[in-house]
Amino acid sequence: MKHRAQYIVDKASPMVAFYPSMNKRFKRFIVLATLWIFPFLAFSAGECRAGEGKHLFILSGQSNMRSPLPDAFKGAVEKVFGKDTVIVVTVAHPSQPIYRWYKKWAPPEGAAPVNGTDIGTLYDELMNSVNRAINGKDLASVTFIWMQGEADAEKGWGGVYEKSFYGVLDQFKKDLQLKEIHFVIGRINDYWLTSKGVKDGDLVREVQVRMGEAHPNGAWVDTDDLNAGVNPWGLYEVDGGHFPTPAYRVLGQRFARRACRLIDPDMKLDDGIFDAVFLDSSKDVVSHLAIGKNISGTVPAAEGGRPGLASLTDGEYGGADPADRQWVVFPASKEGVELTVDLGTSQSVTGIGVDLLIDHEAGAAFPKSMVVSVSDDGMSYRQAHKKPITFFYKDSIRREVVGKLKPRSFLMYVEAPGERARFVRVILESKHSLTFLDEIIVNPAAKSDLLRNRKQ
Repeated sequence: MKHRAQYIVDKASPMVAFYPSMNKRFKRFIVLATLWIFPFLAFSAGECRAGEGKHLFILSGQSNMRSPLPDAFKGAVEKVFGKDTVIVVTVAHPSQPIYRWYKKWAPPEGAAPVNGTDIGTLYDELMNSVNRAINGKDLASVTFIWMQGEADAEKGWGGVYEKSFYGVLDQFKKDLQLKEIHFVIGRINDYWLTSKGVKDGDLVREVQVRMGEAHPNGAWVDTDDLNAGVNPWGLYEVDGGHFPTPAYRVLGQRFARRACRLIDPDMKLDDGIFDAVFLDSSKDVVSHLAIGKNISGTVPAAEGGRPGLASLTDGEYGGADPADRQWVVFPASKEGVELTVDLGTSQSVTGIGVDLLIDHEAGAAFPKSMVVSVSDDGMSYRQAHKKPITFFYKDSIRREVVGKLKPRSFLMYVEAPGERARFVRVILESKHSLTFLDEIIVNPAAKSDLLRNRKQ
């Protein structure tokens, strides 16, 4: 995208070339005069004004382009470029293949045809939103943010994915009268690997990386480290197809950081803008509000001088060995495990978690469910998470997953709405297995995503 002065010089050049007999001094005069007399010349179609106008960001894809990702993205780019110079448009729909965006899509050879009336309809919806948003405004840049591919991987359509994606870009360029467009692709996460039964999972992931790395206006971001935890529906997954709510914020900022770099590779970005944190390990916790606070509840098993409940708020964490003395062991029971932390005074509670050990040989498994709640008086409790947290849909699947996992700790963490409360309670339903805990965590202070993932 050319700067205004370079554009005018290019327009003046044919005039100079028409008179080959002109001496160099007169040629220079013609160019300078053109720059001085006609600074108002319009840009030709297909060029955005570098440094002027709005930066348009188009976010689209499947269900993983979900809230709060767009808000996190918008907040970051507005801080970089200024609120008045940014336009963000988002249109996303769950479980949709790329043919809903690409109007000339055709299935791979040998694959069954699809309903032709659906082809390209989401693109039309997206462009309607884009046109309403820009409404004649000058554009400094256009960047397409894309989080999609799971549906195509499942259906075995990876062989036409690259052509389809570039076809969508061509549609944008034609409709917006652009020569080029920036794009950032979120690679589908490792839940969708071919080894896990997804037909073209590996192929789609490879294509997405190749496009992001090979195209001069493209980039891609990794998502494999963001899909462990409690998903938006309250289900804990070891490596799910979706992401926990805090991870969507991190992903939004990763997209924003890449997009800013594409628009201006020399831009010095303020690291403080990209401050979202996703906790998937107690190793990321620097400190938390419950350290040193009183704790009461279910009596742990008395095993060889194991520590008592007080060690669950000491800020110390166990390793992968069940014999590690940081682990507090609770027996299986119909009542489960109920633990209450007294914060001493009323505090704003923004997040609650427990760190537990999974070890098949030691009998340490995921609980069936977890409920977190808060109270002002220690008597009347209100649930701090919108629904109980479940661990896998079926017990048989839970046992199968645990049996395949190497011994390690898992952080079960959920965000809370920030209500003020003095007491925090965690209830773990654990009828059929031991529960190993080493910490109850409230309002963790953590390492930023930028520090943990500088490659992004």
